[in-house]
Amino acid sequence: MLNKNYRGIGRITAIMSCLGDFLTKSFLPTLFLVLAFLLVTNHVYAGHPLTTDDAGTMGKGRFDIEAHSKFIFDKRSDNGSEIKTKAGEFSLVFPYGLIDDIDVALTIPYQWGRVKVDGITTYDEKGLSDFTIETKWRFYKSDNGLSLAIKPSITLPVGDDKKGLGVGKATYGLLFIATKEIQSCAFHLNLGYTYNDNKIDERKDIWKVSAATEVEVMKGLKVVADIGIEK
Repeated sequence: MLNKNYRGIGRITAIMSCLGDFLTKSFLPTLFLVLAFLLVTNHVYAGHPLTTDDAGTMGKGRFDIEAHSKFIFDKRSDNGSEIKTKAGEFSLVFPYGLIDDIDVALTIPYQWGRVKVDGITTYDEKGLSDFTIETKWRFYKSDNGLSLAIKPSITLPVGDDKKGLGVGKATYGLLFIATKEIQSCAFHLNLGYTYNDNKIDERKDIWKVSAATEVEVMKGLKVVADIGIEK
């Protein structure tokens, strides 16, 4: 079975991640920093490649289809054995604007992974993983650029947990989102909690704090940065 830290890896869009040994330390906080140039043609459910969400909504009747992917290549030694891991996920996200201030989104992920120990394959699985349904409600928007939203979510145990493609139980989450826009800049703050009920011996209580900033350097082109911690 894949290391449990490789579950749920479809949040960042089309970014190659060589994460190294620290992903195998399941009880340490994960610290990530993403700097990228982003061409923006229209609003999407979360500004790619950010993992921090913004408080913006799509607007009534708007519908998007988003494609997310992520890849992991890991090589480490354990008790004299060489362990190589290759894993990835491709996700389709279908967000829809119910009304101007409420969006819903369905995420359908497909995962694959292979683990070799001293050249011998000990794990090789692929298939659908757990589906996620999210609702974002922007409950406050002011004229000075401040917006506040909450985003409850539920993950449905569609994937086969015995094959390492899911957790075997439904999980629940709630995310608080704050966005402040100042001229050509935007700042985002996320505070979240997930009740990660599962059958695969993962932690059940997960807290997340993250922040991001966007700066529009010219029309249609933004520089973005993202940082966060989860434990």
